[in-house]
Amino acid sequence: MRILFVTFLVASLSYALPVRKGENFRTQIPGEFIVQTTDSSIIQTGKRLGNNFYLVKTSAKNLKGMKYFPNYEYHGNYLESSPNDPRATEQYHHVMIKTN
Repeated sequence: MRILFVTFLVASLSYALPVRKGENFRTQIPGEFIVQTTDSSIIQTGKRLGNNFYLVKTSAKNLKGMKYFPNYEYHGNYLESSPNDPRATEQYHHVMIKTN
């Protein structure tokens, strides 16, 4: 019983640890897809995200014939990532919102 508790505790703590500084990554959320469709009657259990976009919890096999994208979970601090815009230093609003 004690070994089981220690194993559970170590596993729980590993998920609670923060991401190391400078480390950014994304993981796909299993079974969650963003579906684009104009027929809202097809999507019965989905959450509406916007115009013709729904968040659905199902398998990819059930979405055949539909346009769908996997849903991702992002980890890390976006402020630590460098922008891919070559003119980012010319944009004054970054200083105002403290993104660089």
